[in-house]
Amino acid sequence: GEIQVDGSVYDLIIRTQQEFENMYNSTTWLDAVSICFVGDGGTLNFTRADGKGLVIPTTVKQIKGVNCATIKVSNKTATDGNIFFGYPEGTTKKNGSYLRDINLIIDNVVSLPAMGDLYPNGCFAVNDMQNISNCCVTVSAAGQDIYGFFNCVKLDNCYISKNAYGDCYIVCEQLSGCDGVGLEAYVYGMCEYISANCKGTTDGGGGGN
Repeated sequence: GEIQVDGSVYDLIIRTQQEFENMYNSTTWLDAVSICFVGDGGTLNFTRADGKGLVIPTTVKQIKGVNCATIKVSNKTATDGNIFFGYPEGTTKKNGSYLRDINLIIDNVVSLPAMGDLYPNGCFAVNDMQNISNCCVTVSAAGQDIYGFFNCVKLDNCYISKNAYGDCYIVCEQLSGCDGVGLEAYVYGMCEYISANCKGTTDGGGGGN
């Protein structure tokens, strides 16, 4: 049944690591349409470390975090595809979903799959999502090619810091109040409708399109 947190109603509330594992081990994420992750103020990480990313079922439309909710994807392997967190590539970019107030950490990456001529040897930290606000992404994967927000629409007040190669925001549109710190790439690569209040730095490719 539906559960209320901070005045909003959700199908599924995640408060513990075991509840998180029960969710992602279900192919439908327990049939939830709306999910709320409840953090403990900053020390608890909801962690997936079995070599796989978190590909969100297309039936899930709303993901919200409260109390510094943090999701962590560690030890992802090359055999699991190219998505760390997000919807299946190319299918749900404008499905009316939203992602709000979530911290995402990616680390302990060793070897990633090739992505073809346009995005060689790359994976995507956040893939094919819409209406993303107040989300912070940290990627610790030196020497790897990991793009940040890919093919996302309507990003507000998002931040990404990464030491992996690849643009911070790539093929995204409608960005406001966003920031990024990257390595040898653009902050905003092939993005459209970037507000003047967006900023970012890299030590290589540059800050803009």
